[in-house]
Amino acid sequence: HRMQTSNFDPLLTSAAAEVLESMCFISVAEHCEEPATADAKWVAAKLHFQGPFSGDFGLCAPLGTAQIIASNFLGEDESGINPSQIVEVLCELANMICGSFLSRFESKGVYDLSPPVLDDLSPPVFDTLSAQPQARSTCQTLQLDEGIVRVWLNLEIAS
Repeated sequence: HRMQTSNFDPLLTSAAAEVLESMCFISVAEHCEEPATADAKWVAAKLHFQGPFSGDFGLCAPLGTAQIIASNFLGEDESGINPSQIVEVLCELANMICGSFLSRFESKGVYDLSPPVLDDLSPPVFDTLSAQPQARSTCQTLQLDEGIVRVWLNLEIAS
């Protein structure tokens, strides 16, 4: 079962864009250059999935962007959003985006998604993603009016 690498990234991007637009009323611009946010505090969530393909999925954003996303998602004023709500929303979005990606990628497959957990990336370093030949890793940075969001995926490919 050979995987087409080329159609992999757009599926991830469109899954993320769809969930952000429908759940948070945030639209994703086209690809962005990586801004210098090295000193920003990031919030990240990740989960593991198993099924026809297994792997890990993650979502992260600078704290300020994550706060806007959470306030839109919850329909509450930004100033009233606390850190645990930000984490809950990011975890929920990770779940939804991963599910949306998997349904596009392998629509007949049944997947088991682990509950998302807070990922301690600060700042996020993606060159440590598994580089085994059995894995296919991608990281997409999405430009929003509100900042940036990164989605990444590490897919284990059974040979």
